Amino acid sequence: MTHPAIIEPLLFRGGDRMSLEEFLERWDRMPGLKFAELIEGVVYLASPVSLSHGRSDNSIQTLIGLYTFRTPGTAACANSAWLMTSSSAPQPDCAIEILPAFGGRTSVRKGLAAGAPEFVAEICHSSRSYDLGPN
Repeated sequence: MTHPAIIEPLLFRGGDRMSLEEFLERWDRMPGLKFAELIEGVVYLASPVSLSHGRSDNSIQTLIGLYTFRTPGTAACANSAWLMTSSSAPQPDCAIEILPAFGGRTSVRKGLAAGAPEFVAEICHSSRSYDLGPN
């Protein structure tokens, strides 16, 4: 049985190295794939999320939603890809951006957020395996 997060044909796998342009072109050809990131030229695919992750994600999204509701000129984004550098397109769990009309630095490119958001939240148990780099 294929895992529901795996879309065929899979045009990249976790750990593949490629340019941002190649990543976006392949991602466009996999419309069923919802969660993939390119960090410093390396592809990361999400694993199934745990109950603990879901609860923490809900809490942070609630807080960020309340903050942006009460703060004019801001917007909250959940699980959106961000074109941040020439070799990175992270997809954080939640982000806050200051809207461009209010002095924010973000824009929209090819339907994706471009530039660095003002705040990013990523729920994770540990990033140790990524922090230590490849074996």
